[in-house]
Amino acid sequence: MTQIPHSEAKINSKNSSLRILVVDDDAEIRSFLKDNLSGFGKVTEATNGEEAMRCVMEKTPDLIISDVVMPCMDGLTLLKTLKSNVDTNHIPVILLSLKNDVSDRMAGWDKGADGYIGKPFIVEELQAMVDNLIDNRLRLKGKFSGTQQQDGKIEAPELKGNDRMLIDKIVNQINDHLEDPNLNVGKLCQEVGLSRAHLNRKMKELFGLTPSEFIRNVRLRKACELLRQSDVDISQIAYSVGFSSQPHFSTAFKHFTGISPTEYRQKKSDEAPQMT
Repeated sequence: MTQIPHSEAKINSKNSSLRILVVDDDAEIRSFLKDNLSGFGKVTEATNGEEAMRCVMEKTPDLIISDVVMPCMDGLTLLKTLKSNVDTNHIPVILLSLKNDVSDRMAGWDKGADGYIGKPFIVEELQAMVDNLIDNRLRLKGKFSGTQQQDGKIEAPELKGNDRMLIDKIVNQINDHLEDPNLNVGKLCQEVGLSRAHLNRKMKELFGLTPSEFIRNVRLRKACELLRQSDVDISQIAYSVGFSSQPHFSTAFKHFTGISPTEYRQKKSDEAPQMT
């Protein structure tokens, strides 16, 4: 007999435009999950891993919730397939299973699961996990689109597995060639060994930015750091972060921060503690 979890209330999620794929060979479980996750957005269903992969290829979901024991392709095989593919390894995957021993959970974590919940489960716990996973993904997208400050070299954000290795390579290449105004998407693709289309797709998935926007924003975040040093000329800063002219730098900087480099420097100077 199918064990359907009890739900006190549907969640009103702040992430209400998601695409969630529910994968389970039990129709009652799929229906229950669809009903209780509808507050997040559009929920589609698949009965096994093979059907799920076809769904993913047709329309990439924002998150996948999958049973472990299924015919044709089980949840662990589905997880391994998704995480070993550069086009799908960014998709968060939550596993649901009657197998809830430590060894079973470890099998899921080892293959790259982003969450693991044993059946029967408390639906509010699942809803909270979905919200947190999506929030983390959105924070990654925003990490290189604002003016958050870092000291020293610009560092890659916290990612998992293949994503982490790829972004490490990209950020290292940008850091190593920060002063080179000729560093562009074509050169970056050559250095990291990816096609332009693949790099563009991956950067959009992870950060919501094109590769050229990513390069520009890394340059400008470094400029923000250098502008805190009052003894460094603004034109010198512009060239040191790869801009070929100060007017171009000033225009890009104002678009990025909302204020000019001079205003930014003055603002940070006013905020600095005064020596007494």
